[in-house]
Amino acid sequence: MSYLKRLLLLVLKAWVDRRVIGVLGDKPPAAPFIVTANHTSYFDHVVLAWWLLCNGLPYPKFLSKSELFDSPLSAWFNRRGGGIPVERGGADMDAFEAARKVLADGGVLVMYAEGTRSRDGWLRAPRRGLATLAAEAGVPVVPVGLFGVNEVLPVGSRWPRRRRRIAVNVASPLAPPEAGRAAGQEFILRVFARIAGQTGQWPAFVAPEFAPAPGPARRGSRAAAAHALVERAFRAQSGEAEELFRRALLVTRGVRCDYADLERGRAAGQMAGFTRNPFAQLAWALRSRRLIWRSVRRLPGNALAWHVWASLMERLPGWLGGDRVAAAMGHRVAVSLTQDHRNALHTALVFRDAGRPQEAARWLELFLQLDPAAADRLRIQRGRELLAELRGGEVPSAAAR
Repeated sequence: MSYLKRLLLLVLKAWVDRRVIGVLGDKPPAAPFIVTANHTSYFDHVVLAWWLLCNGLPYPKFLSKSELFDSPLSAWFNRRGGGIPVERGGADMDAFEAARKVLADGGVLVMYAEGTRSRDGWLRAPRRGLATLAAEAGVPVVPVGLFGVNEVLPVGSRWPRRRRRIAVNVASPLAPPEAGRAAGQEFILRVFARIAGQTGQWPAFVAPEFAPAPGPARRGSRAAAAHALVERAFRAQSGEAEELFRRALLVTRGVRCDYADLERGRAAGQMAGFTRNPFAQLAWALRSRRLIWRSVRRLPGNALAWHVWASLMERLPGWLGGDRVAAAMGHRVAVSLTQDHRNALHTALVFRDAGRPQEAARWLELFLQLDPAAADRLRIQRGRELLAELRGGEVPSAAAR
């Protein structure tokens, strides 16, 4: 490694070490390979270079927009930093050949398949160039999910912000696709499905049944990402579930947000079941209750918060009145959410856990009146099964609704 690269590694470690709160997932394979990640900031280059160098891999090359090479100073800096200029808006064969040469020489290439930065933090529709290059070069692709990088250096900002934290989630590598347009399109969707799994975002082009409703809820916040990771963990096997709960804790670490506290509390409560140390179990349980209670007090109209707290209260001994507390909480949720159908499923769960099946069935009927586009198919199916369980009959079909 040259003197300049050694100096750059020292600068990267000093600059990034204090900002990255953790790296989870698989270690990168041996070079050559392609790294692709969600692109929200110019600081993505720095974080990915730091991660690769810390794993003993060569300094990567980056495909960067040609506008960054317009001025002599910017061009010198970007070329020394590993940049390869790409003319956007069409197929740049010179950049393609340069990228293929990097891989042929045993190097590592960073390529953002979205083509540009996302201004709201949400995954954008990918381009097929990644699949074409991986197929022709015959190298694997490593999907990486980055959290908080856009908070360190947002779009339009010139200097990194202090006291912002970054999390890095690494997915397992994908083998190169076969040649052809259809195979390339299917490969791109698989790559972005893994990035979506690392970031907790499920845009419509990856999985329409998981796509959120338009509006402010579409923002790719850490709390929303943690919520998706926790929900996936509840449906996963034991080993995978523990990893997903850890990711949710990592994503929300250092975030001052009531919704993030709720998801962190849910994940912490489940982590108690993955350890045999009684002191660790007690520590996880106390942390979970503290975070959830804080969320309940600050989010009085959030059905999920009250449902989680009611479930905790239900576990109290009978002489402490846990069932009565849970029932009272279910009533409070029902009163505060009469106009909010999105939380009807959580409200029904509160009533079911409180031993009030008739009210639970009423809220489930309300939930099943939703348009399937406004909620994912798994939740709708879960609502049907719960309603059938309460009534002791068959699962209602979509036509019956």
